Amino acid sequence: MTRSVTVAGWTISLLALDALHAPLRWVYPDAGEDEIAWLPCHALLCRRGAEVMLVDTGLGVFHDAFDMEVRLVTLDDGLAAASCSSDEVTTVVLTHFDADHAGGIVVGEYPDGLAPALPSARVVALETTADLGEDADRIVATLRRAGVRVDRVADGGEIVPGVRLGSAPGHRAGHACLDFTDGTERFVFLADVVHAREHVAHPEWDFLHDSDPELGLATRRAFLQELGGSGATVACSHVDGFGRIEPGPEWVDV
Repeated sequence: MTRSVTVAGWTISLLALDALHAPLRWVYPDAGEDEIAWLPCHALLCRRGAEVMLVDTGLGVFHDAFDMEVRLVTLDDGLAAASCSSDEVTTVVLTHFDADHAGGIVVGEYPDGLAPALPSARVVALETTADLGEDADRIVATLRRAGVRVDRVADGGEIVPGVRLGSAPGHRAGHACLDFTDGTERFVFLADVVHAREHVAHPEWDFLHDSDPELGLATRRAFLQELGGSGATVACSHVDGFGRIEPGPEWVDV
């Protein structure tokens, strides 16, 4: 079932695209080496009138990027579960260039038989001068070769009215979150700032996938401090539901 909320003038749905059969220590650092669990990978579908904005796109053609069992859902199937088709999408936001966030923006045969999956949509990502790293550079080069043009948005810049893209450093160079507001309500998509509900109460547990763990932890704590008790609705790429950050901090489902 696709989970949705209506907030800040948007109807926002979590699209369950893929899942990784990953070590449980990705969530609990003290878990045994042989303990595994399914880690969900979500995209976000945001609709406001004629505007249809997709945030991230799943693994897609990079389905072999992880050395583990993967449960794949195509972008078309994920959109269909929310009663949407690919030709309705007007804007795509890539929060960063990890495979499980950017792979679905192209379709076809890797590496040279690819084409844009959403050719009529504007594709945007955060403007950055930082070195993205070898893996992200490979993905960016693949998108460019497939004919995907990525427009860059400055830190804090508006993508569409009421939606801003902001830097969230530490996880990856160029990693970004989205902040939706209509002056009354607020929704924040934290992308990979937090990888599990448990990491809200224990932000120090969420370090295994950060390129710069010290900076990632500082970013995580800053977001949790700012959002705690604010009443804002939040979602994350790898958490299977919407929530709020309450003082403590703790995650509370909504």
